[in-house]
Amino acid sequence: MAGPKVDPALAAELEKMSAGEETLDVVVQLLPEELDSPALSPERTEEVTRQLLTRIAGKIGVSATDVNVFKHLGSFVVSAPKAFIRELVDQPEIAAAVSNRR
Repeated sequence: MAGPKVDPALAAELEKMSAGEETLDVVVQLLPEELDSPALSPERTEEVTRQLLTRIAGKIGVSATDVNVFKHLGSFVVSAPKAFIRELVDQPEIAAAVSNRR
């Protein structure tokens, strides 16, 4: 989880949170599918986000509590418990993840 795509502040926040604590708000940048493209298309952004959230919820049995997709930016913000965020940042579709709290 402590790969270069995870902001150090988010990694520290995840480390000090206990398993039962409230949700985290995290901004996630998706990897573009083509090297010369700055972001996914709006349609692919929505599709990939939906697939990620569904896959993680199915795997760990916990869902995100809220999500807002920035389809023209290839990113989204998600509110979810610690276990969900830990699994999310390990997904291959993720370019970067930063805490939405500063």
